[in-house]
Amino acid sequence: MSDIFKILNGVVIDVIGYLGSFLIILAYLLISFNKLKSSSSTFQVLNLVGGALVLCNSWFYGAFPSVLISVFWILIASYSIYKNR
Repeated sequence: MSDIFKILNGVVIDVIGYLGSFLIILAYLLISFNKLKSSSSTFQVLNLVGGALVLCNSWFYGAFPSVLISVFWILIASYSIYKNR
């Protein structure tokens, strides 16, 4: 039973990581094509949630350099949301 749990746990963590990556890429795409402004809350929330999901994935796999960049990604997005409210 624990092998199935480990496999399912890994799959869920992978999906979380892919979703986070997708959100960050989407935010970058939207800003690159002038669909959003960098000060928009949508852009910052995409970055915040994407960063948090990538952080979960990176932590699970012990990818601590990715954890570090995700923490800064989250802090920057959080500060921007706070500043622009």
